[in-house]
Amino acid sequence: MKSTHLLSLSFAGLLTLASASACAAPDSISVHVLDQNSGRPAANVRVHLEQKVGQDWVALSASLTDKDGRIEALFPADRPFVSGEYRVVFQTRTYYAEAGKSTFFPEVDVPFLVKDPKQRYHVPLLLSRYGYTVYRGQ
Repeated sequence: MKSTHLLSLSFAGLLTLASASACAAPDSISVHVLDQNSGRPAANVRVHLEQKVGQDWVALSASLTDKDGRIEALFPADRPFVSGEYRVVFQTRTYYAEAGKSTFFPEVDVPFLVKDPKQRYHVPLLLSRYGYTVYRGQ
C-alpha cells in the first residue's frame, strides 16, 4: 500500500513539473521605454501585448511601465509561451497627454516573431514626440 501511495505522489509531482515547464518564464517578453525628449525613462506608459491567431490579434496582457520605464514580465506567467507572431502596443498619446504635450504618433505598434520560446524577447523603445526607434534588446 505504501509503495502505491508513493508512486502516485511521484507521478503527481511529475505532472506538476511538466505543467509548470509548459508555462512562460516570468521574463519571456519585456520592454523598456526611454523618453528622448527628457532623456529619462518613460514611466507609466501603458503597453499591451497581443498574439496573432489566424488573422486576428488576441489580447494577452496590459501593464504600465515602472519608474525606470520597464515592464520585466509582460507575458502572462500562466500561459504557455509558444512560437508565433506577437506585438507590443505602446500607448504614447496617453503618456504625452498626461505630461500636457502632444505627439504625432498616438501609439507605437511593434510586431515581432518568436521563433524559439526558450529565449527571452526584450523590446526597447526610444521615444520622442515626433519619432521613435525600436530594436531587439538583450
